Amino acid sequence: MENIRTIIADDHQLFITGLRSILGDSDQFEFDVVALAHDGDELMEKLKLYNPDFLILDLNMPGKDGLDVLKLVRKENRDLKILTLTMYDDSKIVKSAFKTGTDGYVLKNEGKEGLLRGIHEVLEGKTHLGEGVRLNEELVTNSGVTIERFISPYEDRFIKKYNLTKREIEILRLITQ
Repeated sequence: MENIRTIIADDHQLFITGLRSILGDSDQFEFDVVALAHDGDELMEKLKLYNPDFLILDLNMPGKDGLDVLKLVRKENRDLKILTLTMYDDSKIVKSAFKTGTDGYVLKNEGKEGLLRGIHEVLEGKTHLGEGVRLNEELVTNSGVTIERFISPYEDRFIKKYNLTKREIEILRLITQ
């Protein structure tokens, strides 16, 4: 089983405890929770110190909020797998999270199986959108995030890595057809 160095960033200790228990139930990955962060500033320090493979990030934390942290993290580490785990289901926030570099987005009210599915998909290099998160067509096309219809995880990672515009994505898809 693959060992995944993980940091959990959330400001609620009880939630972190439950999340660690759920991570232990994964049958595909072995999670080594190397650090916990309770605010954005602490998270930035621990990311540099521990160099994790995977980050589970809450958007609402003291200090730097999750979206600000996401921008900073992506400047430093394009390869870190990030799952946003939050209570916010507003499409504008979802759009911002994907534009700034999250690999997956799951609501905190989703069940254990849905959360594990999201974690596994993100770790496999796919983009994941949890149940209950509503997207409009504009979000899907403008952000380059293709949730249900992506061709491959490689296309998705490529689009995010090179920060392609809507038109560049359209041209790339036409060329590859």
